[in-house]
Amino acid sequence: MHNVGSATFAAALLVFSLDAHAQPFLRGLGPPPKGVVVTNFPNPQNVTGSVTVTNLPAVQDVHVVNAQPPAQCGAPPSFQLVGFTRAVFTGDLGGPFGANQKCQAEFPGSRICDYSEVRSTVIVPSGLAGLAWLNLDGGQTQCQDWTNGVIGGGSGPTRLASNGTLVVPIPGCVPACTPPQPSSPSFCSEQNSIACCAPLP
Repeated sequence: MHNVGSATFAAALLVFSLDAHAQPFLRGLGPPPKGVVVTNFPNPQNVTGSVTVTNLPAVQDVHVVNAQPPAQCGAPPSFQLVGFTRAVFTGDLGGPFGANQKCQAEFPGSRICDYSEVRSTVIVPSGLAGLAWLNLDGGQTQCQDWTNGVIGGGSGPTRLASNGTLVVPIPGCVPACTPPQPSSPSFCSEQNSIACCAPLP
């Protein structure tokens, strides 16, 4: 009986010892965690941080919201009328570069307008008045070679009215014509503003 009792007592001590040593490990295993649903967050939430997503497929279908159409490769910028210069000049504007410099002195980034740019202007500047020089290629209605004494072909300035129409000399017409459009080359020596155009923003 003594031997049996001792053995039983020793076994009990062993179980107790094993249980005491196993507790730290058993605590770590424990029951599986339970999900928690939080329903009382205020709306909206300000969240900061970064997220790394690694399970996206190789090919993505991307939809861009409010995307602007791509500009045509190599397409020149569109110009439109931005105003008439306050300063006035004769038809001898110093060539196209001279006319451009005079525009840039009052409208940075602008140059003398071509008539096609005036006709395609969407936002018409306010305060246009009188006549303004305009670049016109071809025809017999401009100050030839950018001078103030000759009307002829080639390239040169002609006159633009503030309503967007050309005011050109009509052969055989005199100032009494309606509308008055003198045929004399003297219009090249008139003092007019310059119609200036700039790229669309």
